[in-house]
Amino acid sequence: MKREYKKWTDDDKNQLLFLIGKNQNYNGKIYWDLVQKQLPDRTAAQCKYYYKNILKQKEELFTPSEMIALYFLMFKYGPNLSVLKPYFPNKTKSSFELPLEQVNQCRIFYTGVFLKLSLDEEVKLSQFEHRLLIVILRLTQYRYWLYLNPNINQMPEYSPELKKLITNLNMDRLLKRTTLHEVEIFQIERAEELFGIQKLFSKIEMLEKWYAEAYGDISNM
Repeated sequence: MKREYKKWTDDDKNQLLFLIGKNQNYNGKIYWDLVQKQLPDRTAAQCKYYYKNILKQKEELFTPSEMIALYFLMFKYGPNLSVLKPYFPNKTKSSFELPLEQVNQCRIFYTGVFLKLSLDEEVKLSQFEHRLLIVILRLTQYRYWLYLNPNINQMPEYSPELKKLITNLNMDRLLKRTTLHEVEIFQIERAEELFGIQKLFSKIEMLEKWYAEAYGDISNM
């Protein structure tokens, strides 16, 4: 049955990119039938056409998997386009504009291995930003806590809720979320639901292995 055409919104675009990143192998093959099952208002052909003929060609967007890989490199080099670009030879300079803009929109800023976050109740995060936030918090917890922890109390821009969030992430890996503000609890649970924590751990491990083989060990970034 032919579905009536429905205009793609920004949230639709982000959801499509998320599903593509979730349902593709590391050779770049996308399983469009799996993508479509989670987008009941679209056909597989509509998803494929919109991605390949509009998103990829006109906007040159990074997929969620590519963006996670990009943020690994940003931990090491910061948002330095001249350094980041060689790792993605198929991307033009203009294609980096959106990921770097999303860094600012998510209140995430990198200089080397230094991470700053601002999480206020007034800040409205999109579903994509929720997913990206949980990725960054997880990476911070397991890889970069030693760099962040000594500085956390010296940062007045950190909200008390965020300090508590990061502390709990480090100490009990989200097992005592009742100590968090309900806003943070909702954001973490929603992000876990959208991204899939076990799949996230697996993807991070695979990315680390892939980068170690391609560019050298990244565990000491």
